[in-house]
Amino acid sequence: LNMANSPNITVSKAPKIVDQVKHLDRPEGANATFTCSVDSGELRDLSFDWFKNERRITQTTDPAKLWILLQPDNFQSILRVIDVKPSD
Repeated sequence: LNMANSPNITVSKAPKIVDQVKHLDRPEGANATFTCSVDSGELRDLSFDWFKNERRITQTTDPAKLWILLQPDNFQSILRVIDVKPSD
């Protein structure tokens, strides 16, 4: 076996989500907070994306309405929706 020509194989483990986003009922005008946390798996270069109706949302999508906090050292992200409406 000639190891000089062997392929380089990297195996990583998918992150395990521990705090999964769940359905949340809030009265209109209140604020809603969602947390997503990961506790194991390949955590190097971990990133979070939030979606609404299959479209990625960011802090700049609606800065008066959405607040997104990334805490990579804690392997979590928080999404806060200000003044919720039925369309949210």
